[in-house]
Amino acid sequence: MKNADIFNSDGKKIGREQAWTDEFLEDTENLPDPDVLVKEIVEDMESAMMKFESIMDELGEDG
Repeated sequence: MKNADIFNSDGKKIGREQAWTDEFLEDTENLPDPDVLVKEIVEDMESAMMKFESIMDELGEDG
């Protein structure tokens, strides 16, 4: 599956990180509290670690 190209408001092709940053900067008034953001980040990181551990187990590696 090919990723769709992302363009800014001027029609210039940009990367995903820049697109997220541009969108983020436009909507800073509606940000969640920092503790909510941190909790979401930790949950995402824990989920990623579980996926990596699963891959490691499938490869037969011990932590």
